[in-house]
Amino acid sequence: MPETIAIPHHTDGAARSPVDAQRLVAGRPMQAVANAYSSADAAFHCGIWEGDAGAWRVRYTEHELCHMLAGRVRLTGEDGVAREY
Repeated sequence: MPETIAIPHHTDGAARSPVDAQRLVAGRPMQAVANAYSSADAAFHCGIWEGDAGAWRVRYTEHELCHMLAGRVRLTGEDGVAREY
């Protein structure tokens, strides 16, 4: 049977770092990530990410599944259409 990996619902102990200045749009948000698993080919990762209020540009090179545990987010596409969750 494959190994079962528990994913924590917190980033306790994870280092917090500022959003890269080249991506920053507004604010001075800090973020933390606690990666719990990466596939051998680094094509899949699973963990927890948290970030402070602010705005920054993101370019995804992969598909992402996001399960919000708390808070709100506004995602605005390159076409200017915004979605809030």
